Amino acid sequence: MRSRLLQVTRSRLAFLGAGLGLHLQSDPALAKSTSGAGGSSVQRPQFRFGVIADIQFCDCDDASNFAGTEVRHYRGTLSQADAAAEHWNRSGVDFVVQLGDLIDGQNAGGYGAGLDFAEPQSESALARVVQALSKCSAPMYHAIGNHELYNFDWRGLVKRLQQPQAGAANGRDWHVASAERLRQSPEECTAHKFYFSWRPAEGWTFVMLNAYAVSIEQDKSSDGFRQACQLLSEHNPKCFEMIMNGVTQGDFFTGLERDEDMRFVPFNGGLGEGQLQWLREELRAAKSRGDRIVVMSHVPMYAEAATLRTLVYDSEAALEILHRDGGGNVVAVLAGHLHRGGYAIDEGGIHHVTLQSPLNFENCFGYIDAYADRLELVGCGEQGIPSRTMRFATAGSHLGQEPATRTYDTARAYVRYTFRATLPVTTMYRYQSILGRLRRTPPRENEVPTPAPMAPLGGRLPPPPPAHTRHRRQRSSEAARSSAARTDLALLMPPPPPK
Repeated sequence: MRSRLLQVTRSRLAFLGAGLGLHLQSDPALAKSTSGAGGSSVQRPQFRFGVIADIQFCDCDDASNFAGTEVRHYRGTLSQADAAAEHWNRSGVDFVVQLGDLIDGQNAGGYGAGLDFAEPQSESALARVVQALSKCSAPMYHAIGNHELYNFDWRGLVKRLQQPQAGAANGRDWHVASAERLRQSPEECTAHKFYFSWRPAEGWTFVMLNAYAVSIEQDKSSDGFRQACQLLSEHNPKCFEMIMNGVTQGDFFTGLERDEDMRFVPFNGGLGEGQLQWLREELRAAKSRGDRIVVMSHVPMYAEAATLRTLVYDSEAALEILHRDGGGNVVAVLAGHLHRGGYAIDEGGIHHVTLQSPLNFENCFGYIDAYADRLELVGCGEQGIPSRTMRFATAGSHLGQEPATRTYDTARAYVRYTFRATLPVTTMYRYQSILGRLRRTPPRENEVPTPAPMAPLGGRLPPPPPAHTRHRRQRSSEAARSSAARTDLALLMPPPPPK
């Protein structure tokens, strides 16, 4: 089907060749991304960083999740942490981003296999994971997940994971909180210290968010706890009643009917207004420098890359800030939390990547290469994190670009250049839906992605349909979706222009 579609489009794309060539010559950044010094096709990344999420180690037997939909291999994650550290050393990463949930909540002894422990295993479990990850010689930046908070308080996490002393006796250079805020008030250790930013290279800003600044998993006297209680009582009253009665496990979704309420459960959390204001300021400062921006959070904020049940409480506010204050500069949001993972590009061209968990998949770690025009996610093996190319949105386009296949690139360029001024809005939405499915199709082995399509020659595509309508679509299998997309696109393409 791929070759058939290319044959169908070849004649229709021919007349665009001259215009595309001129654009390539006039875009130095794009020319640089497709050829290196001396015309070589090899390009070195500006930097490389390792990624992993949801290790959730526990020295207990394999078991299913609460819903019974997945099997979790608790002991096996320790060997994956060890293998990840060795892989990052071999790959020469500059730093590592660990996106939360280092150990499982059962280690605290309050539920599941933990009820059979003679005493809590939180300390020993974390020590074993830390020992495995410490074999990586690169600095490491940690997000806070819900399972960290099942085992430790904020101060305990700083004590165990904040070790920003390169060359120290233990050899670790780890960060979990803002060093500046810790210095300002060392006697105080609260949620607002667990978001921070850094610049790994000139022209780049990385922002680590605390998705549990608003959460019931913290001191009951804190503002974050009170805000979480208010949100749960408003959006999920039955769940809130369970929590107030001391019930910590059960079906937290009972009685929920509205999609927008599904996120308000105890294992999710929120950023809070203080952190959102800080995020605005960080994005504006980075944008004024012309930096590319990568945002990280344990909990996803875009439903298309996760589910309605696994989102930050204030995800709409966060996304609005990313688009308004960081629009054109924020290139990716990396998250964990949803173990099966996910991926999508939002309306502003931001790539949302939800990493798969070693708890459920083998070889579930990798690294990302950063280039001037794209991020390259490189996974390990077929069962782990899928590799993908994430190209940055170009000027004049509200859509991100990921040339996962040559078919997708060719078809998308054809649609955007040929029909942007002639198709009715409803038909253009249909094209966007088709191309969205193609975007999720993995590349064939040894297939080389083509350069990113250029911005439209004037004008913009109409905005996509509202997010809440997309969220309700049933997701078919990847194979069926990509096959249907290619078939639909081939049938929808009009005849070539007259010669």
